[in-house]
This record gives sequence, C-alpha cells and structure tokens, in this order.
Amino acid sequence: MAPPRPARPTGSPPGKPRGRRSLRRALWLALGVGAVAVGISAGFFYSLAQVPLPEQVPAAQVSTIYDVRGREIGTLAVEQNRRTLAWKDIPQVMKHATLAAEDRTFYEHGALSYKGLVRAAWANVTGGRISQGGSTITQQYIKNSTPVGRERTFLRKAREGMLAIKLEEKYSKDQILEFYLNTIYFGRGAYGVEAAALTYFGHSAKRGLSPGEAAFLAGAIRNPEFYGNPKNRTAATQRRNDVLGVMAELGWLTPDQSAQAQAKPLKLKPKQKRSLGVAGSRAPHFMEKVRLYLIDELGADVVNRGGLKVSTTLDLDLQAKAKAAVEGTLDRTGDPRAALVAIDAKSGAVRAMYGGHDFGKRQFNYATDAQRQAGSTMKPFVLGQAVEDGISIHSNFEGSRCVVVQGEKLCNYGQTQFGMVSLLKATKLSINTVYLRLIDQVGPSAVANFARRCGIETTLTSSERRPELPEHPSLALGAGTVSTLQLTSAFTAFANRGVHLEPYIVASVKDSAGNRILNHHPNPLQCMDTNAADTVNAALQEVIKGGTGRRADIGRPVAGKTGTTNDNVDARFVGYTPDLVASVWMGYDDQKRRLENIHGEAKVDGGELPALIWRDFMSAALEGSPVSEFAEPDLRSGEVINPTTSSVTTTTVDPGVVPQTSVFSPTTVGPPDSTFFPETTLPPTTTEDPFPTTTRRNRFPPGGGFP
Repeated sequence: MAPPRPARPTGSPPGKPRGRRSLRRALWLALGVGAVAVGISAGFFYSLAQVPLPEQVPAAQVSTIYDVRGREIGTLAVEQNRRTLAWKDIPQVMKHATLAAEDRTFYEHGALSYKGLVRAAWANVTGGRISQGGSTITQQYIKNSTPVGRERTFLRKAREGMLAIKLEEKYSKDQILEFYLNTIYFGRGAYGVEAAALTYFGHSAKRGLSPGEAAFLAGAIRNPEFYGNPKNRTAATQRRNDVLGVMAELGWLTPDQSAQAQAKPLKLKPKQKRSLGVAGSRAPHFMEKVRLYLIDELGADVVNRGGLKVSTTLDLDLQAKAKAAVEGTLDRTGDPRAALVAIDAKSGAVRAMYGGHDFGKRQFNYATDAQRQAGSTMKPFVLGQAVEDGISIHSNFEGSRCVVVQGEKLCNYGQTQFGMVSLLKATKLSINTVYLRLIDQVGPSAVANFARRCGIETTLTSSERRPELPEHPSLALGAGTVSTLQLTSAFTAFANRGVHLEPYIVASVKDSAGNRILNHHPNPLQCMDTNAADTVNAALQEVIKGGTGRRADIGRPVAGKTGTTNDNVDARFVGYTPDLVASVWMGYDDQKRRLENIHGEAKVDGGELPALIWRDFMSAALEGSPVSEFAEPDLRSGEVINPTTSSVTTTTVDPGVVPQTSVFSPTTVGPPDSTFFPETTLPPTTTEDPFPTTTRRNRFPPGGGFP
C-alpha cells in the first residue's frame, strides 16, 4: 500500500508579469496542439502494438562488428545473466527502494504520470529539444522490453505510452512491478533483481536484502554501468544514501534505520573479467573501444541484448600492417610499450589502432588511454598560431644555448649554440630556444586554445581523459600530457589544410530487425587558416627531407614531427600525407625509465625507432596508392621578424657548460630528436629559406621577450 501523500504547502506564489503570462499561454497552446498530434499517432500505435511479457522479451543475440569493407572483425559476446523471482519472493524492501528511486507515486497514477509528462513537456519546449521523458515504471518496462527505439522523439514516446496503457489495462500494479524488477538492467550483465543481488553481493535476493543493498540496486537503475563501476564508488554511495533518505521520507524506513544504513560502507563484489568475445577478435583494443562507444551511445541494455550489426571505420589490412610494423621492430621480451593510430584526414575515420601487444593479459589501450608527454610534437601548434598571427616563417630568432623562462633556465640539447635561425630551420632541427622565444611572442594560452580548436581534446568514449595543456612557455616543448589518438587527431587539421573532423570509429549500427539506429554525421570545422596549415605542412616536410625525421622518408611527399621528452622517457613520431595521418608512441609503464639500450640504440628518441615504425607502416599502407602532393603555401604575406642579410651562420658548442633542468616538466629540456647531430660538433647551418618572400621587416629584437 502506498504511503500517504505529504501535505501541500500553503500560500500562493506572487503574480507573474503580463509578458510572462502571455508567453506561458503561447507555450501551453503549443503543447496542446502537440498533444493532439501525439494523440492521433498514439491511437494508431495503440491499435497495432502488442504488449510483451517478461517471457516474451527478446532473447540475447550476438552482435557482429565489421570493418570498413564489410569484413567481420569479431563478435561481442552476449553478456546476459537473467534470473526471475515470483512476486512473493522479491523482498519488500527492494520494492520500496525501487519506488523511491524511480516512481514514488507508482500506485497513485495510471500508466502515464500526467504531471510528469507536463513537467517534461515544459522542459522540452523551453529547452528546444527532447531532453526529459517523464517516464513511469510501466513506461520503463515497455522501453526495456520492446524494440520501440531509443530516439528521443514524440512518436516514440507516443507508442511507448500507448503500450503502457494497454499493459495497465491487462495487469495489476503488483504484476507490472514484478515484470519490471525481473527485466530491468542493473549493470555488469545482470538483468533482474535476483541476478543483480548475486552479481554485486554474492547472495540471492530471495534470501533477503538489507536496506542499503536494496537502495544501491534501485539507485543503480538510472545509470547501471556508472554506478556498478568500482571506480565510481563515491558517487554510488551518495546515490544509495539519497534513495535511503527518500525511503525514510515516505515512511518505508524509520529515520534511525535510514541513518544506520547510510553510515555503512558500500561493499560490492569485485567485477568479474569480461568475456573473451573481444579478446578473440582480429583487433581487440579497437573492438573494446567500439563496445564502450556503443554503451555510451545506445545504453548497456541495447548492447548486451545484442543482435546489432556494427559497421566501423577500421581497415583490417591497415590494422595488420600496423601490428606488423610495431611488433616487427619491438619483438623482444622487455621491449617498451608502443601505440600506433592512423586516421583518414579527409573524414576523421580511424583506420588502424594498435593499442598494445596482448589484450588477453592486459586490457589497457595505450593508443587512447595512456596520457604521456608530447615532446616537440607540440611545436607545429606554436608555429601554426604564429603564422595565423601574421608572423612569417622567414622570421629569425636567436637559437642561443639557453633561455631563462620565469626564472628557470631551458636549453637546447647539449646546450648547442645555433645563432640566428629561421623558423623553418628551427622546425627542421627542433631547436628548443627558438620555440621558447616564439611562444613568448604568440602566447601560451593562444597556442593551447589553437590545439584545442584543432581537436587535441578529442575522446572516443566517456572513459577517456582529456589532455593537460599547461598555458606556460614549456608547452612549446611538450609539457602536459596527451594520448596518441588525440595527437593524431589534431595533426589531421594540418593534413586537411586547416579543416578538422572529429575522429570516429563507428559508421552505422543496425538492430536485429535491420533498422538503422545509429549513423555517423561528420561535423567539419575550419580550425585554422588554409594558408597557415599549408605553411606548417611545408615546414614539416623539411623535417623529413633533411631534419630530425629523416628516417621516416618513404619516397613520396610526407610531413612529420619528432618528439622526445627529457631523459628519453617518451618518444613520438607523427607524420602524414594529405590523406592519411599516423602517429607512433613508445615508452615504458614506469614513467621514470629511460628508452636506453634498445635494439642497439643507446638512447631512443622520436627520430629513431618511432620514425622507423612509422616508415614501415606508411610504406605498406600506401603501397600502390596514388601519390598526393601538398598544396604550396603563399608566403608573400606576414611580417618577417629579425630579417638577416647573412645566408650562413656557424653552429658552435660550449662543452664546458652543464645542462640545466627545468622545474616545469621533465619534457622541457629535451634533445632535438635526432642522432644525426652529435653533442659536441654540428655541421654548418644556414638561414637561407627555400621559399621566396617579398616582405622583410624587423618588428622584434633578436632576443624576443627573453634575456
């Protein structure tokens, strides 16, 4: 029996201004017209729809995942644990907890809660979209047991509502609540309160549930994958306590019983290892990412029920080549970890994702979930912002051994003295002090925002973290953290001439009946000026032609950038054609362990093993494909900072100065990412640019803003 309703508060609210009353009347009129339209559609659905009972709920089916060419990558193993209980065997405390959490007036209203519908309609009209549903437990049962779709549309809600009315005409409230508690999803593959009790607490619900256990299960219904995740124990405890508070408010627990239950720690059984359906696929790290994405978009209930046909962006041929490139190089026990991501620059489609060696042993995706420092792969974003600000790539800056940044001394590798160097040369040789002076001119916050705008904060699933981009000059040298996927995504904006498309892994999804329930819609963004992108591309081609990335040369036009953190802890290479961008990361789980003595290399930086892995992958991936040329930049605009008449400067080294360490980040005093330049002697360098220009004006002093 339902508890008595609380008394209404006395008094009337103050009157509303006339303009607001007119707006309210207009909105109510719109709601009325909409209600008529919904009613007509609902009548049609009512006449045709069949109401499913628990024994008629569709059985679980295997979901199949396909690559971009329609080849099967693998299947998602069905994760369903369904157990039913008779009404008399469901603990009363569980019934009360469910009503408190989901529908406290369930026994008072009909199939639909009209107050809830009006409240939801008002929110939807004023919000300009379908954001609330006002669903009762009866409606929730219909939604979870009938393929009415997940789109938030008025027609879907109308059909759901008519089915709910038919259900309540045929069955009692007790029966409907029994249906609901035997079919609702509680997370971890558990359907129904009996399976949930065994999954989370290790005992049968029929044996009994404590108020705290019942409140946790009822509270988890709202977002089972979240509240059932051990990482979210604090939020789950708060949700449990909220439900316990409502139970006391409604008289189903005494205040003392509620307080005692809230004081107890939340104890859940450890989460069991996942089925081997993902691990047995042809691309397990990618498959697991697809599974998590589908749960984000469609809900765990739809994914676990199965029967889905999922078309992805993965190319199994490129995936095999990525695996061969990485494991063909890192083929020894004790080798460092590695990741490789390849993205179609024109669409954002992820074509290959190597996230680790053995998914069965370690279910961690190094391509998307490992946040590591970027090293000098951040320098192109500084250059891009500078060009957007009107600074010519012909500009020259002092490549002194060191500069002082806010009291800290930051140096070139080996404290090499380069003299006056053009931005082109500084990019080619990855000269730290030039880029520290450049970011001082354009501003660290502008560079961070530029990188964000061009997609460096991209995530594929809700479980991934966004990068850390400190708005500090050390950002130019890679301070902060970023995933390999995020870095690859941001570089697609350069390859695609300033246009960024969010990376994606799922193109479309069909349900077991063949209905399309999800479809990717690209959303291109012009994140930088076209000529700025073309200019960066020209500079990064020089990196491979004769700079720190020479080992990545594949005999066709490519651009790229090396990146190595201080003490050679992380090494990266990002490279691309106008069509395909690929990024390689290498490092150990222990973020203090250096990349040393690996396959004959005393110290590994981005221009060595990562560049070689990238070369092996891209050579195989592009074999037989047409050669794409980069667009030529227009370099007639932009101001030349510190023009010079000299075409040659001599590089000198002071071997007697001890390198300094920055307090900002281990990244900030990194090598120039190449072994082609010994620490003690360097070949002569030139400031002569391969690109003609017509404008040369001195706007800033040679030292920029640094001492």
